[in-house]
Amino acid sequence: MPSFVPRLATALLLGSGLVSAAVAAPVEVTFLPPEIPAQEVCVAKKADPDVVARWQAWDGASVPEGDPELVLRDARRLRDLNPTGNFELVDKMLAIVGKMPAPKVPDTAIDRINLYLKAGKVPQLRETGVIDGLEANAGGLAPKALNLLSTLYLDGLVVKKDKEKGLGYLTRAAMGGNADALLRLASMNIGGEQVPGWELDPKLAVTMAFGALVGKLDPEICDRIGRIAREYSKGLVVKQDHNIAEQWLRLAADLGDAGAAWKVAQLHLESELIVKNNDNLLKYLNLASDRGVAAAQVELGKLYEAGALVPEDKNKAEALYAEASDIGSRNALFRLATLLESEQMIPDKKQAYQARLNQLVEMSQPPGWAFSKLAKLVLTDKGRWAGEAEAKALLEKGVALEDADSAQELAFILLRHRDEPGVFERATELLSFAVTNAGKIDPMTDLRQAYLCRAPKGADMRLAGFWQRTEDAAGNSTEFMDSDDIDALDPDADPLALAKLQTHALYGRPNSVAYYVDYLNRNGASPEMLAFWQSRIDPVPATIDALARQRLTVSPTPEVIEESIAALKQARADGLPRAAVDLGSVLLDYFPNDAEKRSEAIGYLTEAAQQGSGEAILRLLPIMQAEGFSDAELLAQYQQAIEQRGDADALIFAASNTKDEAQRHDYLYRAASVVDCTFENTIKLAGAFVATEDDSETEHWLQVSLRLAGEDGWRHTAIADRYMAMGGEERAKTAIELFDQAVALGDDTAVSRLVKIYADPDSEDYAPTKAVAMFKRMIDSAQVADLGKIRDKVLKAPPAIQTAVMEEVDWSARYAAAAASGDAVAMRELALYLRSTGTTVAEARDASSWLKRAAEGGDAIAMVELAKAYAMGIGIEPSIQEATVLLKDAAGLGNPEAQRLLASMAVEN
Repeated sequence: MPSFVPRLATALLLGSGLVSAAVAAPVEVTFLPPEIPAQEVCVAKKADPDVVARWQAWDGASVPEGDPELVLRDARRLRDLNPTGNFELVDKMLAIVGKMPAPKVPDTAIDRINLYLKAGKVPQLRETGVIDGLEANAGGLAPKALNLLSTLYLDGLVVKKDKEKGLGYLTRAAMGGNADALLRLASMNIGGEQVPGWELDPKLAVTMAFGALVGKLDPEICDRIGRIAREYSKGLVVKQDHNIAEQWLRLAADLGDAGAAWKVAQLHLESELIVKNNDNLLKYLNLASDRGVAAAQVELGKLYEAGALVPEDKNKAEALYAEASDIGSRNALFRLATLLESEQMIPDKKQAYQARLNQLVEMSQPPGWAFSKLAKLVLTDKGRWAGEAEAKALLEKGVALEDADSAQELAFILLRHRDEPGVFERATELLSFAVTNAGKIDPMTDLRQAYLCRAPKGADMRLAGFWQRTEDAAGNSTEFMDSDDIDALDPDADPLALAKLQTHALYGRPNSVAYYVDYLNRNGASPEMLAFWQSRIDPVPATIDALARQRLTVSPTPEVIEESIAALKQARADGLPRAAVDLGSVLLDYFPNDAEKRSEAIGYLTEAAQQGSGEAILRLLPIMQAEGFSDAELLAQYQQAIEQRGDADALIFAASNTKDEAQRHDYLYRAASVVDCTFENTIKLAGAFVATEDDSETEHWLQVSLRLAGEDGWRHTAIADRYMAMGGEERAKTAIELFDQAVALGDDTAVSRLVKIYADPDSEDYAPTKAVAMFKRMIDSAQVADLGKIRDKVLKAPPAIQTAVMEEVDWSARYAAAAASGDAVAMRELALYLRSTGTTVAEARDASSWLKRAAEGGDAIAMVELAKAYAMGIGIEPSIQEATVLLKDAAGLGNPEAQRLLASMAVEN
């Protein structure tokens, strides 16, 4: 006999006695589970879908084989799942049970009554006469049936409420050992109600009820002891004790109850009601998972995914999520899709990821985010342009489900067609929704760029400014830093700047992580701190790439170059597209004369170009040109990739090499929809549109560029150059105004542009006085090395301008002042000036003297010029030997003219 019987007997002896006056609280009974070896006793419950499928396929008449109790169990499951929808099916199942061959045919009267009650068919229940039949045999009814009758009369269900009659049935059921009756009477006693004919102490009643629930070791024992656990958890009749409840659940789990195993694991996972025990947690979590509890499989998968309590094993986590999702767990499918997303660079994982996303979107109530992720996958696989239509259809469905990512992605696609009626407005509404309704931060940048760069009627500075301020307040504005900016970071002088950078780094923005790690290295951060940030870098290819580029910018030592190349290769292997571009660029920049590395670089760049990278195509361009390829041939090589997925730079390149006007316009409109709204990009677009017949679009991007130009003179000059290229009197006037503004802002290039305009006698804007002023400004601000070229321009100017400038500028004094400072270049330029303007032997000697001093100062050009003077005896005693020495010195410094002259001398000799 199981060991719980002696405990029950002891409890009965200790708990005997009459009921006292009203008991104010649940009784305190320590009823512990018996020591039973773990064994599979309880019948494993089938999954609900399996039960439904089996019985929906039944013809309703044939007699099933097997144990009638199992049929009853399924009938109760179907009743509880949907008492109304499954009513007829369950009713037939209860009827067929009586026809099943078995040593003992179960009585289905109680199950039939419960079916009618749960289905709300009270009038029909009365008509069946089942209750009347029970009452007719009340003297011989089992305790369970007596308890049911008591419930009907006490609660007034089906029959007229009759408390006296109900209590009579209740006490008879309790005396017969029915646990439900015992617990109800105990509860009534605890509440202070005296029941005629019932004088058993509540403690004893509870103990007897629990003993009855344990009963024999049969397939139903887990359900019964689960009831004991629930009573201890609820604490309504017996004093609440979650530790005892957990012990009973462990017994049920050990006897084969999957649900009980999951409940034990839950108690330890949450660790709010009991003290967490990791050994018990893992034991029962595994038990529940092995027995097919989807929720347990999900939780165990999470542990393996994170490497918490168990060794990290992503494959095991994936298998657990897959198993749980295949039996209908939405949460498991969500987790599985997320896990596969992080591993999608592995080919078979990517296919699995796509399959699971398709499974998600085909659900009856799909999550909105599945549509945005599937759309991104389509755009990655097919290309930004080739996959646009399919992605747009998916994103529309995501937007209908109020998914913010879908709204943001759909807005990007719509902005390509911003000139179509209502499209720009809808795109900005979608971005606003992503910010205001979903709390996303990134769309603030998109909104600022939309109003600044893509508004069909021109930049809306009011709204662009609003979103810029909102972005700044949210700490979301993108920061680009150079080495000096990082050096200038000071937690005392400007703590907010450092805090902002750290915040962006914690967000995981690759460039910000790279800047912050550079800052930490410069300021002696602890190994622990650096290890923490390294742990954030390692799993993210984009951050690895950004840090490698940053290190090369700061300190391109051979060791750093080698380490950066290794890091970029790792980022490429991990699936970062731009890593191939960066690898190719690094190899070309740092190993220009290494044929093997050049070949490797071309391979990386070709790989990136085949993915539509404009940066890669432009790096390949001079290489291919040197090999005899034309721009058109290079375009033909990569046109399909550009058509499918070309970025802004690739599209602009394609537009500049396409003769078809409609196609060129399409390329540029695509580029305009994806380009970042920076001055460098907008002025590039403006220049590309100049070559088209779309003057309005050119004007749009020039005006946007002007908004972004700020107080930068060079930017004003660049805009003015585009206006000049457009042609026409009005645009020329606009260009001159911009050149004037650029001059005021200190841009020397604008001075050169204005000199060319004002000094041209054939120009409508010919203005000698302004030309002279521009020449003087150019001369005053020029480096000494550039004075000669400026002087040549002056000498080519119309006589009136030439005379005025030459009279007002003391060239000799300008050169002499610079040369007196000891600057070798200035000394060389003074010598060349004296030689070109001198007419006497003394002036020639003076020129050669300055050349000698410049050569002694290490100026290679001066060495070559002095060598010529020695060779020809200009202002110095002729000496081929001295000339040869000087040419060899200059050639050693890399001067090409010296190298050429030495080669000529060798041939002659």
